[in-house]
Amino acid sequence: MNLLLYAQNEIRRRTALLPREVKEWSDIANVNQNNFGIHKSQFEALKIMMAGLLERQRVLLEGFKLLGQNSIFQVPISLPNY
Repeated sequence: MNLLLYAQNEIRRRTALLPREVKEWSDIANVNQNNFGIHKSQFEALKIMMAGLLERQRVLLEGFKLLGQNSIFQVPISLPNY
């Protein structure tokens, strides 16, 4: 696996994982499970922040597609699978 492919996969993984986690916490706060309702506004703020971060990650992924064969990312590496 080369570094470019690893970076793309890692950004895709994070782009999928983080919003789900924030949604889970937000859902818990919405039903006041374990008295988490007090944190509802913080989770709503996180959702807004995550939307901006996700857009930035999508832009980065598009930028990676534009890199050519001569990119510094075209270095073979061995990394663990997630």
